[in-house]
Amino acid sequence: MMIEPVQEPDDLDWDVLLSQIDQGSCVPFLGAGICPSASPIEGAVGEGAAVAPGPAAVDRRAAYAAVAEECARLRQFPLRDKTDLARVAQFYAMQSSSATAKSEIAKLLQVMQSPPASPNEPHRVLASLNLPLYVTTNYNDFMFRALKERGDRNPQREYCRWNDIPASGTLFERDPNPYFDNLEYSVANPVIYHLHGYADRPASLVITEDDYVDFVYNTARDRDRIPQPIRDQMATSSLLLLGYDLADWDFRVVLRSILVPLINKVNQDVQHLAVQVSPGSVVGPEAQIADLHRSLGRFFGNLRIQVFWGTCAQFIAALHQCRSGGAASP
Repeated sequence: MMIEPVQEPDDLDWDVLLSQIDQGSCVPFLGAGICPSASPIEGAVGEGAAVAPGPAAVDRRAAYAAVAEECARLRQFPLRDKTDLARVAQFYAMQSSSATAKSEIAKLLQVMQSPPASPNEPHRVLASLNLPLYVTTNYNDFMFRALKERGDRNPQREYCRWNDIPASGTLFERDPNPYFDNLEYSVANPVIYHLHGYADRPASLVITEDDYVDFVYNTARDRDRIPQPIRDQMATSSLLLLGYDLADWDFRVVLRSILVPLINKVNQDVQHLAVQVSPGSVVGPEAQIADLHRSLGRFFGNLRIQVFWGTCAQFIAALHQCRSGGAASP
């Protein structure tokens, strides 16, 4: 039996969150669950490459699960979990090379469908906030597009230098410091910081299992791989995690390598929020899952992370309603 507990939106301290947003002291972290719930891959690489993701893909963050399934089909992936992109990518890299695997997977990522044009579409709602920085572990440009479409923002994209790839063609190349400590951004000129790279630059992607290990090791050994201005903004802001699942590689890496060290150092008064961080892949008796949720609540509470036990869509709708002057409703 799979249980998806939903926390009532009114249980969150919306006054604190809205205040932090109004002050520009909120940094959204965007996970795979913020993407559309179903994104067929059209015109993908290889013969017969069109994929319409089924229930398994939707359960595993449809967009990237569909990419994993298509890659698994093309490379005749022999294991059972064909929706685990990190595992499939690792197999692909072992068959050929990391560079080849990333280049081909990036082509699949680049043909993912854009989010629907809806007022409650998560990227559009987030673009309406007066925030200077958005951090994402997604490989797409949906957040950039949503900001650009407003017409009153000049967004910039950057990615973490977790490995030693060339910086040509980015903000970094205009400064002799490879980590660009003088990076400037504002509400009018926000930065979308791709912690795990983006599809336009395949070498920047954190996508194989080895990549995730290297990312943790390299960023722990050299903290300046994440620019000082980015670290400063995160250390003085509420961190709003959207679209993560306990089973996600992205979530585990962000929690252990970024959030826990950061929270241990920052002001105790800063409010941290986690959204859609639910054990959706856990199956078992209702009582056992309820115990797990309580344990997770205590764990996140010790980190001053407030958990919203609901879907990303539920949170975004409640946030949109609150900012429009209405009370959040279940």
